[in-house]
Amino acid sequence: MVSLGAPEALLNHYKVLRQEDLKVSTAVADPNMRGQRATTMAWFWTMDICGDAEGQAWMEEFYRINWIKAKSRYDRVREEHDLLKHEILWTNIFFVHQSEAWINRMRACLSDDLAGHRAFAGKQADMFKALADEASALHKFTMNGQ
Repeated sequence: MVSLGAPEALLNHYKVLRQEDLKVSTAVADPNMRGQRATTMAWFWTMDICGDAEGQAWMEEFYRINWIKAKSRYDRVREEHDLLKHEILWTNIFFVHQSEAWINRMRACLSDDLAGHRAFAGKQADMFKALADEASALHKFTMNGQ
């Protein structure tokens, strides 16, 4: 069509065929086959020329399968996003708990012969406090929608 000098509007409607557009999808034959999750339809499958998709049971099934696959991909992304937000919060809570636990261990080492233990516990408490502060800042950043 390009070499025939087709108008720009027609060239925008019918795109150039590439090798990856010509792959055969077995989604209609076996929608549960492994490796189908990331496949997408070639651009020419999305065109309904002269209503040819209507009345064709296999085309309706093909479109339905691809719609369900796209919806499940969207749902997985949303679920992963929600889980990540919660995991950041849980990580923060864990770091705060560990910091408090090491502070309690430091307080338990009151005698002079446990000075090394007390110093180590203080260092651990400081480390977990810094991690908690960083996780808290990250949680606030993600909750603000940025």
